[in-house]
Amino acid sequence: MFIDRGVNITKSELHRLYIKGDLSTHEIAKRYNCYTSTICDYLRRYGIPTKPPKKKFIASSHELKKLYIDMKMSIRNVARKLKTSDATVTKRMKDYGITPRPLKRVLVPKKTFLNLYKKGYSLKKIGLIYNINPSALLKKARAYKINLRKSWEANIKYKKKTFNGSLTEKAYLIGFRLGDLGVRLSSERTNNIIVGSNTTKDEQVELIKRLFSKYSHIWIGKRRKNNAISVTTILNPSFSFLLPKKDSIEPWVLKNNGYMSAFIAGYTDAEGNFGIYSGRGRFRLGSCDVGILNQIDAYLRKNSIKSCLKLDRRMQKNPKYKILNKDFWRITINEKQSLLLLIGILKPYLDHKKRKRDMLNVEKNVLLRTKPEVLQFTYG
Repeated sequence: MFIDRGVNITKSELHRLYIKGDLSTHEIAKRYNCYTSTICDYLRRYGIPTKPPKKKFIASSHELKKLYIDMKMSIRNVARKLKTSDATVTKRMKDYGITPRPLKRVLVPKKTFLNLYKKGYSLKKIGLIYNINPSALLKKARAYKINLRKSWEANIKYKKKTFNGSLTEKAYLIGFRLGDLGVRLSSERTNNIIVGSNTTKDEQVELIKRLFSKYSHIWIGKRRKNNAISVTTILNPSFSFLLPKKDSIEPWVLKNNGYMSAFIAGYTDAEGNFGIYSGRGRFRLGSCDVGILNQIDAYLRKNSIKSCLKLDRRMQKNPKYKILNKDFWRITINEKQSLLLLIGILKPYLDHKKRKRDMLNVEKNVLLRTKPEVLQFTYG
Protein backbone atom coordinates (compact mmCIF):
# COMPACT_ATOMS: atom_id res chain seq x y z
CA MET A 1 0.00 0.00 0.00
CA PHE A 2 1.27 3.46 -0.88
CA ILE A 3 0.39 6.65 0.95
CA ASP A 4 0.63 9.58 -1.43
CA ARG A 5 -0.65 13.12 -0.78
CA GLY A 6 -3.20 11.81 1.69
CA VAL A 7 -4.54 9.18 -0.74
CA ASN A 8 -4.86 5.58 0.38
CA ILE A 9 -6.04 3.09 -2.26
CA THR A 10 -5.15 -0.60 -2.40
CA LYS A 11 -4.37 -2.50 -5.57
CA SER A 12 -7.54 -4.60 -5.30
CA GLU A 13 -9.72 -1.50 -4.82
CA LEU A 14 -8.09 0.31 -7.76
CA HIS A 15 -8.50 -2.79 -9.96
CA ARG A 16 -12.17 -3.05 -8.98
CA LEU A 17 -12.89 0.58 -9.86
CA TYR A 18 -10.70 0.94 -12.93
CA ILE A 19 -10.99 -2.47 -14.62
CA LYS A 20 -14.21 -4.04 -13.34
CA GLY A 21 -16.13 -0.81 -12.75
CA ASP A 22 -14.74 0.75 -15.97
CA LEU A 23 -14.32 4.12 -14.27
CA SER A 24 -11.90 6.61 -15.75
CA THR A 25 -8.86 7.88 -13.88
CA HIS A 26 -10.62 11.24 -13.65
CA GLU A 27 -13.71 9.68 -12.02
CA ILE A 28 -11.58 7.72 -9.53
CA ALA A 29 -9.54 10.85 -8.71
CA LYS A 30 -12.78 12.70 -8.02
CA ARG A 31 -13.84 9.98 -5.54
CA TYR A 32 -10.55 10.21 -3.65
CA ASN A 33 -10.33 14.00 -3.88
CA CYS A 34 -6.93 13.95 -5.61
CA TYR A 35 -5.34 14.67 -8.97
CA THR A 36 -5.78 12.37 -11.98
CA SER A 37 -1.97 12.13 -12.18
CA THR A 38 -1.94 10.57 -8.69
CA ILE A 39 -4.26 7.76 -9.82
CA CYS A 40 -2.12 7.24 -12.95
CA ASP A 41 0.91 6.98 -10.65
CA TYR A 42 -0.83 4.28 -8.61
CA LEU A 43 -1.67 2.34 -11.78
CA ARG A 44 2.00 2.31 -12.73
CA ARG A 45 3.09 1.33 -9.21
CA TYR A 46 0.64 -1.56 -9.02
CA GLY A 47 1.37 -2.70 -12.59
CA ILE A 48 -2.27 -2.31 -13.68
CA PRO A 49 -2.36 -1.85 -17.48
CA THR A 50 -4.00 1.36 -18.62
CA LYS A 51 -7.07 1.12 -20.85
CA PRO A 52 -7.02 2.61 -24.34
CA PRO A 53 -8.65 6.04 -24.42
CA LYS A 54 -12.37 6.01 -25.10
CA LYS A 55 -13.59 7.50 -28.33
CA LYS A 56 -14.39 11.13 -27.69
CA PHE A 57 -18.02 12.09 -27.89
CA ILE A 58 -18.55 14.71 -30.59
CA ALA A 59 -21.80 16.64 -30.28
CA SER A 60 -23.68 17.68 -33.39
CA SER A 61 -24.24 21.29 -34.40
CA HIS A 62 -27.97 20.91 -33.74
CA GLU A 63 -27.38 19.54 -30.21
CA LEU A 64 -24.93 22.31 -29.32
CA LYS A 65 -27.28 25.04 -30.60
CA LYS A 66 -30.17 23.56 -28.65
CA LEU A 67 -28.23 23.48 -25.39
CA TYR A 68 -26.25 26.68 -25.74
CA ILE A 69 -28.61 28.99 -27.68
CA ASP A 70 -32.16 27.70 -27.10
CA MET A 71 -31.72 26.53 -23.48
CA LYS A 72 -29.14 29.26 -22.74
CA MET A 73 -26.86 26.87 -20.88
CA SER A 74 -23.32 27.98 -20.08
CA ILE A 75 -20.35 26.33 -21.78
CA ARG A 76 -19.46 24.72 -18.47
CA ASN A 77 -22.96 23.25 -18.04
CA VAL A 78 -23.01 22.08 -21.66
CA ALA A 79 -19.69 20.31 -21.03
CA ARG A 80 -21.14 18.64 -17.94
CA LYS A 81 -24.24 17.60 -19.85
CA LEU A 82 -22.17 16.05 -22.63
CA LYS A 83 -19.59 14.64 -20.17
CA THR A 84 -16.67 16.40 -21.78
CA SER A 85 -14.42 19.37 -21.07
CA ASP A 86 -15.12 23.09 -21.45
CA ALA A 87 -12.29 23.32 -23.98
CA THR A 88 -13.86 20.59 -26.17
CA VAL A 89 -17.23 22.37 -26.21
CA THR A 90 -15.56 25.70 -27.05
CA LYS A 91 -13.65 24.08 -29.93
CA ARG A 92 -16.78 22.38 -31.32
CA MET A 93 -18.70 25.66 -31.17
CA LYS A 94 -15.92 27.34 -33.11
CA ASP A 95 -15.96 24.51 -35.69
CA TYR A 96 -19.73 24.89 -36.14
CA GLY A 97 -19.59 28.70 -36.29
CA ILE A 98 -21.53 29.21 -33.04
CA THR A 99 -20.60 32.58 -31.58
CA PRO A 100 -20.15 32.53 -27.79
CA ARG A 101 -22.20 34.95 -25.74
CA PRO A 102 -20.36 37.91 -24.19
CA LEU A 103 -18.76 37.06 -20.87
CA LYS A 104 -21.10 37.54 -17.95
CA ARG A 105 -19.52 39.72 -15.31
CA VAL A 106 -20.73 38.67 -11.87
CA LEU A 107 -19.99 40.93 -8.94
CA VAL A 108 -18.98 39.12 -5.77
CA PRO A 109 -18.39 41.78 -3.10
CA LYS A 110 -15.14 41.33 -1.19
CA LYS A 111 -16.91 41.38 2.18
CA THR A 112 -19.40 38.69 1.10
CA PHE A 113 -16.63 36.61 -0.47
CA LEU A 114 -14.52 36.83 2.71
CA ASN A 115 -17.44 35.95 5.02
CA LEU A 116 -18.35 32.84 3.00
CA TYR A 117 -14.71 31.76 2.79
CA LYS A 118 -14.17 32.20 6.53
CA LYS A 119 -17.24 30.03 7.19
CA GLY A 120 -15.46 27.18 5.43
CA TYR A 121 -17.01 27.48 1.96
CA SER A 122 -14.68 26.29 -0.79
CA LEU A 123 -14.14 28.26 -4.02
CA LYS A 124 -16.17 25.58 -5.78
CA LYS A 125 -19.09 25.96 -3.38
CA ILE A 126 -19.03 29.78 -3.63
CA GLY A 127 -18.87 29.39 -7.41
CA LEU A 128 -22.04 27.28 -7.39
CA ILE A 129 -23.85 30.04 -5.47
CA TYR A 130 -22.88 32.71 -8.03
CA ASN A 131 -22.67 30.34 -11.02
CA ILE A 132 -18.99 31.16 -11.52
CA ASN A 133 -16.11 28.86 -12.39
CA PRO A 134 -13.76 28.26 -9.38
CA SER A 135 -10.81 29.46 -11.48
CA ALA A 136 -12.56 32.84 -11.91
CA LEU A 137 -13.09 33.01 -8.17
CA LEU A 138 -9.43 32.24 -7.62
CA LYS A 139 -8.54 35.32 -9.67
CA LYS A 140 -10.98 37.39 -7.64
CA ALA A 141 -9.47 36.08 -4.39
CA ARG A 142 -6.01 37.12 -5.54
CA ALA A 143 -7.32 40.50 -6.66
CA TYR A 144 -8.94 40.99 -3.25
CA LYS A 145 -5.67 39.80 -1.60
CA ILE A 146 -7.50 37.11 0.40
CA ASN A 147 -5.16 34.59 2.04
CA LEU A 148 -6.34 31.23 0.76
CA ARG A 149 -6.32 28.11 2.89
CA LYS A 150 -3.49 25.64 2.40
CA SER A 151 -4.24 22.24 0.89
CA TRP A 152 -4.27 20.43 4.26
CA GLU A 153 -6.79 22.99 5.58
CA ALA A 154 -8.98 22.67 2.52
CA ASN A 155 -9.20 18.88 2.62
CA ILE A 156 -12.79 18.43 3.81
CA LYS A 157 -12.91 14.64 3.41
CA TYR A 158 -10.26 14.04 6.05
CA LYS A 159 -10.05 17.17 8.19
CA LYS A 160 -6.73 17.56 9.97
CA LYS A 161 -7.15 19.28 13.30
CA THR A 162 -4.55 21.42 15.00
CA PHE A 163 -2.82 19.90 18.02
CA ASN A 164 -4.59 21.33 21.07
CA GLY A 165 -3.36 18.97 23.78
CA SER A 166 -1.47 19.76 26.96
CA LEU A 167 2.30 19.70 27.38
CA THR A 168 1.83 16.39 29.21
CA GLU A 169 0.19 14.86 26.12
CA LYS A 170 2.93 16.40 23.98
CA ALA A 171 5.63 14.84 26.16
CA TYR A 172 3.94 11.42 25.96
CA LEU A 173 3.62 11.64 22.16
CA ILE A 174 7.29 12.59 21.79
CA GLY A 175 8.31 9.62 23.95
CA PHE A 176 6.10 7.25 21.97
CA ARG A 177 7.34 8.67 18.65
CA LEU A 178 11.03 8.25 19.59
CA GLY A 179 10.34 4.64 20.50
CA ASP A 180 8.02 3.38 17.78
CA LEU A 181 6.91 5.85 15.11
CA GLY A 182 8.35 6.84 11.77
CA VAL A 183 7.71 10.53 11.11
CA ARG A 184 8.47 12.63 8.04
CA LEU A 185 7.42 15.84 6.32
CA SER A 186 5.04 15.29 3.41
CA SER A 187 6.40 18.17 1.33
CA GLU A 188 7.56 21.77 1.71
CA ARG A 189 4.37 22.86 -0.03
CA THR A 190 1.88 21.30 2.38
CA ASN A 191 4.07 20.88 5.51
CA ASN A 192 1.85 17.99 6.61
CA ILE A 193 3.35 15.47 9.03
CA ILE A 194 3.17 11.82 7.93
CA VAL A 195 3.25 9.39 10.86
CA GLY A 196 3.49 5.64 10.34
CA SER A 197 4.29 2.38 12.06
CA ASN A 198 4.50 -1.31 11.23
CA THR A 199 3.50 -3.67 14.02
CA THR A 200 2.32 -7.22 14.56
CA LYS A 201 0.38 -6.33 17.73
CA ASP A 202 -3.30 -5.37 17.59
CA GLU A 203 -2.93 -3.41 20.86
CA GLN A 204 -0.31 -1.19 19.20
CA VAL A 205 -2.63 -0.50 16.26
CA GLU A 206 -5.43 0.42 18.65
CA LEU A 207 -3.11 2.69 20.64
CA ILE A 208 -2.00 4.65 17.55
CA LYS A 209 -5.62 4.94 16.47
CA ARG A 210 -6.61 6.17 19.92
CA LEU A 211 -3.80 8.74 20.03
CA PHE A 212 -4.34 10.34 16.63
CA SER A 213 -7.91 9.65 15.43
CA LYS A 214 -9.14 12.82 17.16
CA TYR A 215 -6.73 14.83 15.01
CA SER A 216 -6.88 13.10 11.61
CA HIS A 217 -7.95 10.03 9.67
CA ILE A 218 -6.10 6.76 10.36
CA TRP A 219 -5.28 4.30 7.57
CA ILE A 220 -4.88 0.70 8.70
CA GLY A 221 -3.55 -1.77 6.15
CA LYS A 222 -4.25 -5.48 5.86
CA ARG A 223 -2.08 -7.94 7.75
CA ARG A 224 0.80 -9.00 5.53
CA LYS A 225 2.50 -12.39 5.16
CA ASN A 226 4.99 -11.52 7.90
CA ASN A 227 1.99 -10.77 10.17
CA ALA A 228 2.75 -7.01 10.21
CA ILE A 229 0.12 -4.29 9.90
CA SER A 230 0.87 -0.84 8.50
CA VAL A 231 -0.72 2.12 10.31
CA THR A 232 -0.49 5.63 8.84
CA THR A 233 -1.95 9.06 9.48
CA ILE A 234 -1.31 12.51 8.04
CA LEU A 235 -1.33 15.32 10.60
CA ASN A 236 -1.29 19.06 10.10
CA PRO A 237 1.88 21.14 10.65
CA SER A 238 1.11 21.77 14.32
CA PHE A 239 2.55 18.27 14.92
CA SER A 240 5.99 19.31 13.67
CA PHE A 241 7.28 18.67 17.21
CA LEU A 242 7.24 14.97 16.26
CA LEU A 243 9.76 15.43 13.43
CA PRO A 244 13.07 15.55 15.40
CA LYS A 245 14.67 12.14 15.93
CA LYS A 246 17.40 12.81 18.48
CA ASP A 247 19.02 10.50 21.01
CA SER A 248 18.18 12.88 23.84
CA ILE A 249 15.23 14.23 25.81
CA GLU A 250 14.31 17.89 25.37
CA PRO A 251 15.21 20.21 28.31
CA TRP A 252 11.62 21.36 28.91
CA VAL A 253 10.64 17.71 29.51
CA LEU A 254 13.59 16.98 31.81
CA LYS A 255 12.84 19.98 34.03
CA ASN A 256 9.30 18.87 34.93
CA ASN A 257 8.48 15.64 36.81
CA GLY A 258 5.01 15.33 35.25
CA TYR A 259 6.29 15.80 31.70
CA MET A 260 9.18 13.42 32.33
CA SER A 261 6.82 10.76 33.70
CA ALA A 262 4.58 11.13 30.64
CA PHE A 263 7.60 10.90 28.32
CA ILE A 264 8.82 7.68 29.99
CA ALA A 265 5.28 6.26 29.77
CA GLY A 266 5.18 6.99 26.03
CA TYR A 267 8.63 5.48 25.53
CA THR A 268 7.60 2.45 27.61
CA ASP A 269 4.43 1.94 25.57
CA ALA A 270 6.71 1.72 22.54
CA GLU A 271 9.81 -0.08 23.82
CA GLY A 272 9.22 -1.36 27.37
CA ASN A 273 7.49 -4.22 29.10
CA PHE A 274 6.40 -5.46 32.51
CA GLY A 275 6.54 -9.17 33.18
CA ILE A 276 6.71 -11.89 35.83
CA TYR A 277 9.73 -14.20 35.53
CA SER A 278 10.37 -17.09 37.94
CA GLY A 279 7.57 -15.78 40.14
CA ARG A 280 9.04 -12.24 40.42
CA GLY A 281 7.89 -9.02 38.77
CA ARG A 282 10.31 -7.18 36.51
CA PHE A 283 10.44 -4.07 34.31
CA ARG A 284 12.56 -3.78 31.18
CA LEU A 285 13.06 -0.90 28.77
CA GLY A 286 15.41 -1.42 25.84
CA SER A 287 16.48 0.36 22.64
CA CYS A 288 19.52 1.57 20.71
CA ASP A 289 18.98 5.13 22.02
CA VAL A 290 21.61 5.00 24.76
CA GLY A 291 21.44 8.78 25.26
CA ILE A 292 17.71 8.69 26.05
CA LEU A 293 18.12 5.60 28.26
CA ASN A 294 20.93 7.30 30.21
CA GLN A 295 18.68 10.30 30.91
CA ILE A 296 15.78 8.04 31.95
CA ASP A 297 18.12 6.01 34.18
CA ALA A 298 19.39 9.19 35.85
CA TYR A 299 15.82 10.41 36.43
CA LEU A 300 14.78 7.08 37.97
CA ARG A 301 17.76 7.04 40.31
CA LYS A 302 17.03 10.63 41.30
CA ASN A 303 13.58 9.42 42.39
CA SER A 304 15.01 6.57 44.53
CA ILE A 305 14.33 3.89 41.90
CA LYS A 306 17.13 1.34 41.65
CA SER A 307 17.58 0.78 37.93
CA CYS A 308 20.33 -0.97 36.02
CA LEU A 309 21.38 0.18 32.54
CA LYS A 310 23.55 -2.32 30.68
CA LEU A 311 24.64 -3.17 27.16
CA ASP A 312 22.38 -6.03 26.06
CA ARG A 313 23.57 -6.80 22.52
CA ARG A 314 26.39 -5.40 20.44
CA MET A 315 25.94 -4.24 16.86
CA GLN A 316 25.67 -7.28 14.58
CA LYS A 317 27.08 -7.47 11.09
CA ASN A 318 26.59 -11.19 10.52
CA PRO A 319 23.91 -11.57 7.79
CA LYS A 320 22.71 -14.83 9.39
CA TYR A 321 21.29 -12.86 12.33
CA LYS A 322 18.99 -9.91 12.70
CA ILE A 323 21.17 -6.90 11.90
CA LEU A 324 21.57 -4.18 14.54
CA ASN A 325 23.01 -0.92 13.25
CA LYS A 326 23.77 0.17 16.82
CA ASP A 327 24.43 -1.43 20.18
CA PHE A 328 21.24 -2.39 22.02
CA TRP A 329 20.93 -1.18 25.65
CA ARG A 330 18.43 -2.10 28.33
CA ILE A 331 17.20 -0.67 31.64
CA THR A 332 16.08 -3.33 34.12
CA ILE A 333 14.29 -2.88 37.45
CA ASN A 334 13.87 -5.90 39.74
CA GLU A 335 13.80 -4.55 43.29
CA LYS A 336 10.31 -4.58 44.82
CA GLN A 337 10.20 -1.09 46.28
CA SER A 338 11.63 0.39 43.09
CA LEU A 339 8.98 -1.37 41.01
CA LEU A 340 6.22 0.09 43.19
CA LEU A 341 7.71 3.59 42.88
CA LEU A 342 8.00 3.19 39.10
CA ILE A 343 4.41 1.97 38.81
CA GLY A 344 3.29 4.99 40.84
CA ILE A 345 5.04 7.27 38.33
CA LEU A 346 3.78 5.55 35.17
CA LYS A 347 0.24 4.52 36.15
CA PRO A 348 -1.44 7.91 35.35
CA TYR A 349 0.12 8.07 31.86
CA LEU A 350 0.58 4.55 30.48
CA ASP A 351 -1.93 4.01 27.63
CA HIS A 352 -1.01 0.70 25.97
CA LYS A 353 -3.64 -1.85 27.07
CA LYS A 354 -1.22 -4.76 27.38
CA ARG A 355 1.42 -2.64 29.16
CA LYS A 356 -1.19 -1.49 31.68
CA ARG A 357 -2.47 -5.02 32.21
CA ASP A 358 1.04 -6.38 32.68
CA MET A 359 1.94 -3.49 34.98
CA LEU A 360 -1.03 -4.22 37.25
CA ASN A 361 -0.05 -7.91 37.34
CA VAL A 362 3.47 -6.97 38.40
CA GLU A 363 2.09 -4.61 41.04
CA LYS A 364 -0.09 -7.40 42.40
CA ASN A 365 2.88 -9.76 42.41
CA VAL A 366 5.07 -7.28 44.29
CA LEU A 367 2.37 -6.49 46.87
CA LEU A 368 1.92 -10.17 47.64
CA ARG A 369 5.67 -10.49 48.24
CA THR A 370 6.12 -7.28 50.28
CA LYS A 371 5.80 -6.86 54.05
CA PRO A 372 3.19 -4.34 55.33
CA GLU A 373 5.78 -2.08 56.98
CA VAL A 374 7.72 -1.76 53.71
CA LEU A 375 4.50 -0.91 51.86
CA GLN A 376 3.76 1.85 54.37
CA PHE A 377 7.27 3.27 53.80
CA THR A 378 6.95 3.08 50.01
CA TYR A 379 3.55 4.78 49.73
CA GLY A 380 4.09 6.94 52.81
